[in-house]
Amino acid sequence: SEQTSLAMQLYASEFMEYKTIATHVLHKIHKNLNEDFLNTQAMEILGTHCNNWAVCDSLSSKVIRRMIDNNSSSKRYARIVQTWKDSNCKWIQRSACVSFVCLAKHGNYNDIILDICSACIQNEERFVQLGCGWLLRELGTADLNAVIAFIKQNYQYFSREGLRYAIEKMSEQKRVLL
Repeated sequence: SEQTSLAMQLYASEFMEYKTIATHVLHKIHKNLNEDFLNTQAMEILGTHCNNWAVCDSLSSKVIRRMIDNNSSSKRYARIVQTWKDSNCKWIQRSACVSFVCLAKHGNYNDIILDICSACIQNEERFVQLGCGWLLRELGTADLNAVIAFIKQNYQYFSREGLRYAIEKMSEQKRVLL
């Protein structure tokens, strides 16, 4: 569409303000975006035009998350985003996590989320670790026992900061156990 083309041109800019406008454009039309967008344009944005966490997180939470959440194709879209966990690009991996942050507390994607985290937690890169920790923290609202088991099983991969994010909302008693 014309709006998608405009957004892609804006993302290609070096200026953060243009990238922010691009996200707003895509947010307005997210119901018209489909798996082609996830497989091509989103990958191009994250892999080529994304150079900081703010671009990644705004696209992930304002556009990709809404595509997953507000669509009859949500499971199919969720499965596409799940494959991003295997990317070599830190922003694509972080997006796999951040796209589910607002959805995790509802408990509808627990298996997908834990699969994403299983791959992403093994990446030592700071922004991937923090995205994973953030996602686990929110998943703890829906399934605290699964998050605790995940942390115990993958403890050796966590950075201090990633672990701090993951356990932030847990009771003192639970945090001490970990």
